[in-house]
Amino acid sequence: MDIYVAYPITPASPVLHILASLKDKYNIVTYQPDNEIGVINIALGASYAGAKVMVGSSGGGIDLMAEAISLAGMSEIPIVIYWAQRYGPSTGMATHTDQSDLLEALNIGHGEFPRVVIAPGDPAEAFEKTIEAFHIAYKFNNPAILLSDLFLAESKMNFDYIYVPNIEISRYIYLEPPKNYKNYKINDQGYQLRAIPGFDAIVKASSYEHDEFGIETENHEIGQKMSEKRMKKLESIEKSKRI
Repeated sequence: MDIYVAYPITPASPVLHILASLKDKYNIVTYQPDNEIGVINIALGASYAGAKVMVGSSGGGIDLMAEAISLAGMSEIPIVIYWAQRYGPSTGMATHTDQSDLLEALNIGHGEFPRVVIAPGDPAEAFEKTIEAFHIAYKFNNPAILLSDLFLAESKMNFDYIYVPNIEISRYIYLEPPKNYKNYKINDQGYQLRAIPGFDAIVKASSYEHDEFGIETENHEIGQKMSEKRMKKLESIEKSKRI
């Protein structure tokens, strides 16, 4: 991870505090904007430029991110979202544990696009599953949600052993894309190595439906093919978990 962006909110704040204290040791940028809408949009901009980014929030903060999570789905910009659940709805009881956000996590955002939700059961598994979340987000160019709760987010536990998954650590970036690079190429797997700005290729990221080059379109046939392409990622992710 290069950057962690978050606005303080119980019970997600400990991750922001801990990473801020470790930022120099691990060369991590931690940044606190003035609201959660700024959090998610800053994070998507950084990810589009090539950084590995995670955001964190809870409850109403996640609600504010919903539109930009849809943007990530449409523009196929990878992002990891740390979602620490708390008692709701609305402000609820901010310092009490609840696990009622699963349905929202599975369906957050508008329109059809893959949502990947990973729910670790303890801090050791959280370590393992965070690595997995970054892998899924950045290999398949998709939002990945790490679902936690107040008890997991604010407890302290000792472990004799923490499993480190045998997962390739990569940015999955095409460093020498051709000038005619198609950022949204339609293929059977639904994803490809992404290119980032700064090379010979023009890399578009559009919130609007688009063709393979990222140029906006209202052609319903292209829209159908693009929607099907995005949803193919779920099959590819499932296959990768079985290998």
